[in-house]
Amino acid sequence: MRITTLLIAMLLAGISSTGACFGQWQKAYQTFGGIEYSAILVYTDHSDKEIILASTSFGLVKSTDNGVTWQHKSHDEISSFSRHGRALFAGSIKYGIRRSTDEGETWPLLNNELFWDSVRCLAVHGNRLYAGTETKGVWVSDDGVSEWTRISWGLEYDNISALQTHNGTLYCAVQTPGSLYRLNERGDSWENVAVLGTGYHIWSFLITDQIWLVGTGGLKGGIYISDDEGNTWRKPVNKAGMSLCKHFVQHDGILWAAGSAGVGMDTFGIIRSDDNGETWTNDSKGLLYTQDALGIGRVNMISAGGGGLYYRSLSEITSVRYDGPDKLRHVISSLKISPHPVRNHFSLSVSLEKRTGVEVWISDLLGRVIQSTGPVEYDSGTHAFQYDLSSHPGGIYICHLRAGDEVRTVKILHWK
Repeated sequence: MRITTLLIAMLLAGISSTGACFGQWQKAYQTFGGIEYSAILVYTDHSDKEIILASTSFGLVKSTDNGVTWQHKSHDEISSFSRHGRALFAGSIKYGIRRSTDEGETWPLLNNELFWDSVRCLAVHGNRLYAGTETKGVWVSDDGVSEWTRISWGLEYDNISALQTHNGTLYCAVQTPGSLYRLNERGDSWENVAVLGTGYHIWSFLITDQIWLVGTGGLKGGIYISDDEGNTWRKPVNKAGMSLCKHFVQHDGILWAAGSAGVGMDTFGIIRSDDNGETWTNDSKGLLYTQDALGIGRVNMISAGGGGLYYRSLSEITSVRYDGPDKLRHVISSLKISPHPVRNHFSLSVSLEKRTGVEVWISDLLGRVIQSTGPVEYDSGTHAFQYDLSSHPGGIYICHLRAGDEVRTVKILHWK
């Protein structure tokens, strides 16, 4: 099939992977009304197939086509997900923990120490599974099934709202009064590392190599940022006026936050920062309700909250390079394909700023992955990857490259 000159011109104009681009969210799964908690888990199964799990007001749902369609699996209100070995775990607001050993098809309840408790968050640290609860602090298990042990030494309060691992260390957030704790190396007690205080109700936090972010609700709701590992906190410029921040994600140098709008009828719960958390703007086009959780897949970004589930293409999302001192450090300095347009064979060239794991996959416009390689560790410098599209029909494809936490995309015109 011949590709018209107009199509070629349109594609070549969109090849660049730099510059801001705010796409629109598409509704994928309809629900009614809002819920207090939502969660999303994106993972790859043993056959390299991407699976997305999400919770809605209708219960737990699953997608195998990049979040475009969903299948209902459980009626529980789920607050969190985690993967430990080959098993999947879901924290239930009312009934402790559910576990799946068949890639999310069935979710029996576990009858253990956490049954009838409200599990707010889950995290894997080392070879162990951790659970943060609403009234009983943090618990740990070797396999998530047989025995759970409470780790409370050092925690002043037991209402845990979030868990995160960063650089081999596990952190937890106490919702009220807002504070952060770090698990010691022995794994048996907690050290207080940050206190925001009374009136700060922590719903979420994100620790990166450069900054700490906290999302709060209540009288002092919003986003707070720390440049000195939690010693001092300040409010960034929040042009969207978010008053309750429930979840953070980071992708390709961009930060996103999901929550509730504070100002403006056109602001419905997703804001973003392209300058490492210093400034936040509305990114909710297409949304109709406040949002609670975000997830990053190979092809799409997923949002869960009031009204259901939404998705948007990652090929629409590109970052703005920020060159401030000690701020956002991109791993990928350049990415290009040649020759272009592609007849059959092409080379993907990437320049890395430091040694990191690299994963590449190519998808069609429906999000179906047709080729993939990695992840494999590569040293800093320029590397070339060779691909053959001769067995695939002509058209437009998307090449995705992940280096560490950064993902870039390049459009490919395959001309036969």
